[in-house]
Amino acid sequence: MDFLSGMTGIGDDPVLKSAYDAYSEGSYMSSLSIFEESGTPEAKYCMAFQILNGQGVQRDPKKAFALFAESMEGGFLPAVSEVAQCYGYGIGVKTDDPKAFELFSRAAESGDPYGMSMLSMMYRNGDGVKRSNKLADEWSERCDSSGDPGELEDIGLEFLEKGNVILGRMFLMRSAVMGAPVSAKALAFVYGFGAGVRADEDEASDWEDTADANGWDDVTREDLEGHEEWFSRFIDLEDLEPE
Repeated sequence: MDFLSGMTGIGDDPVLKSAYDAYSEGSYMSSLSIFEESGTPEAKYCMAFQILNGQGVQRDPKKAFALFAESMEGGFLPAVSEVAQCYGYGIGVKTDDPKAFELFSRAAESGDPYGMSMLSMMYRNGDGVKRSNKLADEWSERCDSSGDPGELEDIGLEFLEKGNVILGRMFLMRSAVMGAPVSAKALAFVYGFGAGVRADEDEASDWEDTADANGWDDVTREDLEGHEEWFSRFIDLEDLEPE
């Protein structure tokens, strides 16, 4: 759990705290300014997220990619998978599957469940690497056993409820690929409805598929205990009542 416990370094940093507070209140220009003032690798990650989603500034994928890369080189581990994803999908940089594979490997070896999941998929599909179902299965198993998805899910949902989609998404991405259907469904709503991010139908569809594969059909209202208010913005909770 070393990677997961170090995913966010907000701690007692008053500058980062004020930036997150401004972001959660929807004061995006202010949060960008404070993140820039901070200049830490975590702050650069947050700036990249805002710029990629056009929050408080004109959307600029190339600048977002550069900031994700700076965050990665500064040692903020979640940024490794973000840069890998940029290479994999051509976000702000030319598509480069071998480079994406290299960076997802780096993320996976550091203990990032999202990196492990993506590495498994790349081995399965032969993207940027020779296809290997054996290695795909190994990394999938390592992802599933890399920690407690429920703990990460609670943290992620609490951030979402406070309006902090940056950190909410960061945690929920990991719990979702570790098998948590509620996390994946939350991300599907975030991207499908543009709830704190730039709406993205493809991203929403991918997380919807993940939620289904993780067993969303078996989720009941009880599974959303403590988070009903947030989910009620998108679905009728009575539909989750047992028949």
